[in-house]
Amino acid sequence: MSKSLDKQFGRFLRQQRADASYAQFARKLGISLALFSTQFTKPLLDGAKADYLVGTYDGTTFHPETEMQFPEIHPEGRSLYAPQTWRTEIDGKPAVIQMGFLHHEKGPLLTWNNQMAFPVELTLHQTPDGPRLYREPFGIAKLRTDAKTWKDLVVKSGDNPLAEVRGDVLEIRAEIDLSAAKGFTLGVRGKTIGYAAGGKIEFDGLKVEAPASVSRVALQMLVDRSSIELFLDRGRASISRSLFFDPARQDFSLTSDGGEVRVVSMEVNRLKPVWAAHPLQPRAFGTPVEPEWRHPQKHIPSSKATK
Repeated sequence: MSKSLDKQFGRFLRQQRADASYAQFARKLGISLALFSTQFTKPLLDGAKADYLVGTYDGTTFHPETEMQFPEIHPEGRSLYAPQTWRTEIDGKPAVIQMGFLHHEKGPLLTWNNQMAFPVELTLHQTPDGPRLYREPFGIAKLRTDAKTWKDLVVKSGDNPLAEVRGDVLEIRAEIDLSAAKGFTLGVRGKTIGYAAGGKIEFDGLKVEAPASVSRVALQMLVDRSSIELFLDRGRASISRSLFFDPARQDFSLTSDGGEVRVVSMEVNRLKPVWAAHPLQPRAFGTPVEPEWRHPQKHIPSSKATK
């Protein structure tokens, strides 16, 4: 999509909007809008739940070529919301970055509301199902430290290669072969994520289905102190959840379900704070942490007590 066509497309959106509010305009088109970068060969319309349409623009009309797509597979998009997109350059090449926020699920009362998700880079790929937008975490390499790695590891029933991993802010990247197993389960500080061959996922009681993949699955998981973000097949699908962990649980596990799981490769890293001068330094594996978000309800005055 050329820069001149990009500008024409922007004028088209403004003309279509006319005097309507952005909310009215979003309802008219069924989505909220953001114009994507000239990096893409086709224009895209992006929605408030990271949903999108791919199509063509002839200078007058936008013609969708896909149904509404949902790369974030949380049911009804209840977690990731209101993503913002902007253009930048990575190593001299144009790129599009997206960042949204995560709705807090039920948990303790907090001194803040919701939280920002990790930023992702958006790329457009041609797949057997048509053009699809991939979302991959952006800028994580600068935060990695204290790496632990595994290669060509067979996980049998009762094995747990992550038994010695402890922490509260981690990244796990793995490529797993399921040709001899029905699936695997990741334990994350007392939460469980089960992945069955064919893309069926059970994420701490939430059942979702990712686009079916071959027997080998690539995953990247970002664990923060109140969230888990899981990216599958290099960003083709993702699921993000704000969760509250038991502060005493710092443990991780990887177990086989119905057979032998082959870990082609796996790397676990602690993640440093994004603020270079932040007083909180990354903790070594196994170091307990008292979560800073704890704000028990009993410490909040009731309405009667304030009268």
